[in-house]
Amino acid sequence: AWVVRERIGGRYKTRILGNADDSVPPDGRDVLAFDQALRQVTHPHAAAPVGKLTVTKALDDYLDALAARSKHANEYRGAADRHIVPALGGHRVDRLTKTQIEHWLAGLVRDDPADPDAKRRSMDTANRVLTILKAALNAAFQDEANNISTDAAWRRVKPFQRVARSREQDLDAKQVRLLIAKAATFDRSFAALIEAGYLTGARMGELAALSVRDLDEENRSVRLDGKTGRRTATLTDEAAAFLRQQATGRKADAPLLPRDNGERWPRSGHHRLMLRAVKLVS
Repeated sequence: AWVVRERIGGRYKTRILGNADDSVPPDGRDVLAFDQALRQVTHPHAAAPVGKLTVTKALDDYLDALAARSKHANEYRGAADRHIVPALGGHRVDRLTKTQIEHWLAGLVRDDPADPDAKRRSMDTANRVLTILKAALNAAFQDEANNISTDAAWRRVKPFQRVARSREQDLDAKQVRLLIAKAATFDRSFAALIEAGYLTGARMGELAALSVRDLDEENRSVRLDGKTGRRTATLTDEAAAFLRQQATGRKADAPLLPRDNGERWPRSGHHRLMLRAVKLVS
């Protein structure tokens, strides 16, 4: 048992704080870890009862505080609402186990026989979501008022290894032209998207988001909106001529590189088409 000896009114008195956690896990009330017992002595009125804090509340507290100093708070909140809250939101932070978190993490992994890279991408996403969860739980653990005795449950959960990047292979000009030609056999608009990427060096997502107005024919440049923000890319003569051809007859707010139906490419809408083109080349 945890016992404290106090001097009250010139006399020493002894009282029992609770049972020690030698054989059973601490619950913050009847069974106490050392830091819980110490907190009862040093901050007798500050500690809230264990079990008040859920994962959802920990996330809300963390993301509310983060919003004041990071532009990514809303993005993280969306990820938490989609991937964390449905599975773990109602769980008490002090009762989380390593196994629970590992099972949740494994449940975020998706496999697609038609997309060899789907599993790696989902594991990479799962790692980023795990980072959000750990940050929120660490913030809750560091707040003494929450009376959380240990962070072992989430601290010991390891992210997936070697999933941050897909395998890369450089193609020479002949291989790229062959890829474009194969893509054109089933989707000419997709072939144009590949060619634009080859000529400009821009990402597929950046190219798919382009409007006709983003092309500056006079200065031979194009304004791209990507992961790192908005930027202007200077075009070679060949690239400028190609994009000028794509813009011909289209309104300023129309997509510069549309699909065959004239609409913009959806997010990641080119992945399956790329796999199809690669298979034709292989």
